[in-house]
Amino acid sequence: MKYLFIILITTLISCTKDSNEIDTIDIPLVGVWELNETLISDGGLGGDWFEVPLEDRAALIFNSDSTFTFGDGTLECNNGAFNLEEGILVFMPTSNSCGTVTYGFVQETNDEFTMFDQTCTEICAFRYIRRLQ
Repeated sequence: MKYLFIILITTLISCTKDSNEIDTIDIPLVGVWELNETLISDGGLGGDWFEVPLEDRAALIFNSDSTFTFGDGTLECNNGAFNLEEGILVFMPTSNSCGTVTYGFVQETNDEFTMFDQTCTEICAFRYIRRLQ
């Protein structure tokens, strides 16, 4: 876990606003993802990853038109638009009664990414894996 944070900080420090290159996602985010593991710290700097039981694994769908659906999409805050830029993933639900939600974002492989809840006092992270269709 320590190495993940070092990589994240190094990546953020090495980026500059002066770059003329267009930021793109190296690995396609579009598709169906499944919550696989969670890490909720007990107040310390560390914590353990816990596998989410199969029956509790919610789907997160990213569409090519920059929209998302979480779960079955029936709850008012579970669908809308998203934006991923410079390691920050922003969800903007369709409903006006829902606020914008921001996560730190690291995509480790073609088939795995981690979101970090930036509102947690401790560490709150959610690891997703690509669901094979």
